[in-house]
Amino acid sequence: MLDNQSKKLSKIVENSLLPKYEVVLEPFVLKKNIKHLLVNDIIDLALSELELYLLDDSVLVAKVSLIKDGIHHKMVIDDNLTQDNQVDIKKSIVCSLGYVHSRSLDISHKLSTTTLDFKLLSIKQENRVVAKARFIKIKKRISLEIIEVC
Repeated sequence: MLDNQSKKLSKIVENSLLPKYEVVLEPFVLKKNIKHLLVNDIIDLALSELELYLLDDSVLVAKVSLIKDGIHHKMVIDDNLTQDNQVDIKKSIVCSLGYVHSRSLDISHKLSTTTLDFKLLSIKQENRVVAKARFIKIKKRISLEIIEVC
């Protein structure tokens, strides 16, 4: 009993002390006004594989990729985006999978994916959720299907 409590307390303390990053797809701009999105609309991302980034306060800070680690998936940091090549995404549309905590943004550092939702993404513009979507594949390309408009 005490062991479970100490593990839970440790996890709470860890999560509150470590920096938190949002895991997002590469930000993009829609040709169609985001306010005109409807349920069942399709957004073609033109991706053959997922390209994920860590977002910190509207700035992309690292590129990450999914890897299989035993029976679980993890993310590994591929590239740090330095001050020179960080991207400010305030006007772009962001598709969020959730948040991760990490003490390090070093290349090859592994991050857990347990807090991420790969079945329901939040589509945001200017830090406001405007829709919920799910991944679909059309002609071997990754797309999003809108399932709820907020």
